[in-house]
Amino acid sequence: MLDNVVSVSSGGRNTAAIKTDGSLWMWGENYNGQLGNGSKKDSLVPVKVMDKVAAVSLGGSSLTSGYTAAIKTDGSLWMWGANDYGQLGKGKPGDSAVPIKVMDNVASVSLSGFRHVAAIKTDGTLWMWGRNGQGQLGNGSLKDSSVPIKVLDNVTTVSLGSIHTAVVKTDGTLWTWGDNRVGELGNGSLEIKESSVPIKVMDNVATVSLGGSHTAAVKTDGSLWLFGDNQNGQLGNGYTGDRTRNQGYGDFPVQTIPIKLMDGVASISSGSLHTIIVKTDGSVWLGGRSSYGNLGTVTGNGVDIFNFAMQTIPVKLSNLTARLKPPTAFYDVAANAYYTISIIWAIKEGITTGTSATTFSPNQVSTTGEILTLLWKAQNSPEPTISNPFSDVRESNYYYKAALWAYEKGLVSGSTFRANAPSTRSMTVTYLWKLAGKPDAGTSEFADVPSSAEYAQAVTWAVSKEITSGTDSNTFSPNMTCTRGQIVTFLYRNFAQ
Repeated sequence: MLDNVVSVSSGGRNTAAIKTDGSLWMWGENYNGQLGNGSKKDSLVPVKVMDKVAAVSLGGSSLTSGYTAAIKTDGSLWMWGANDYGQLGKGKPGDSAVPIKVMDNVASVSLSGFRHVAAIKTDGTLWMWGRNGQGQLGNGSLKDSSVPIKVLDNVTTVSLGSIHTAVVKTDGTLWTWGDNRVGELGNGSLEIKESSVPIKVMDNVATVSLGGSHTAAVKTDGSLWLFGDNQNGQLGNGYTGDRTRNQGYGDFPVQTIPIKLMDGVASISSGSLHTIIVKTDGSVWLGGRSSYGNLGTVTGNGVDIFNFAMQTIPVKLSNLTARLKPPTAFYDVAANAYYTISIIWAIKEGITTGTSATTFSPNQVSTTGEILTLLWKAQNSPEPTISNPFSDVRESNYYYKAALWAYEKGLVSGSTFRANAPSTRSMTVTYLWKLAGKPDAGTSEFADVPSSAEYAQAVTWAVSKEITSGTDSNTFSPNMTCTRGQIVTFLYRNFAQ
């Protein structure tokens, strides 16, 4: 159907593919304009939507209105399709059959089937909008929002359930909010609050994945913990819980506090009524409702209260082994983040590694020592030929050779290196511009980039080379610090594209 495809995403009734040239193609149901081609007519063949796309996410399901989000290579977020709860973030009602720009500097976006949206920006802030009847936006309200609302700082991962939300912060803490009628918030309660704000659940968490009404978290030691709804065996603990619920059709178990299920887990994916586990040895394990083929050939070891087949203890698939390779080993690198391809490239080229065996810390602020070391490695780590000119650089420092090389190339000057100083957007593009030979690029059109600034031509050059863009149409934010995710993206766009 399509050649040169790098990623594919599926929604309830439509599909999206990104090609190697960055073009986005979609096909399938288009009742709400979710294909983004200006029409509301279904398409049986791929239609081109837009260029320069880094990631795409599809929301809605076969029972709800479809909508789509795409992050472009410049970090801008665009959305289209159904807007019945304000999930397009455009501030006014009405569906859209064409992409609408929502915000800039977006690292990742997640869409719920029940129409609430979460975006993590490159500075680690979490923004949410859309449906909020159970407090799933986390802003202490039950009112839907048609515009993005800032909820938290220092967020690395977000996952959306049907009507609850969970995040992992940079310090490894897990926070949940929203509906809690089956214990899916993990706070030891079944209380349904009139409004909801983030609740801290546990520490040392690497990643989280939400099902319809259950929560699964992998800790940094590889242990898997689950809580919430267990009426289909999706918690994998043998159809038990610390409480029971009855919603008018019989008792079923729920778990209101996290319970440990197993060790050695590499990744987790929670479906509406099932859970898929990939262990560090590549083995794949499944549990939950198995009546619709969502567990493959697993037929189940029991039946739920509706007499549907379920697998209450995870079973290993004998005919499938997952291939694990970086950066999937990094729990904090989302598959649909704008920097994921850049991290893959940087790891493969030996330019960088993770901050640990399981984390990359893409939202961690990068320092002068780090950015120049990465740039030095991107140039194949040449040996410097000068003596050390810096009073604050020692041969034992990891950035020693990079610092001398940067001085030799004219990227830095002076007698102090200040390795731990945060690297800013203007500093980063200036390093790249100087390394390119300081090509004449003219003056910048950004209001916050004075023509007399040392970095003015560097900014113009970097934008013309599509290494970066402004933080909005009129500003570049030259003094904004750069994160690890941003730095490797700048390098990838400069050296690999």
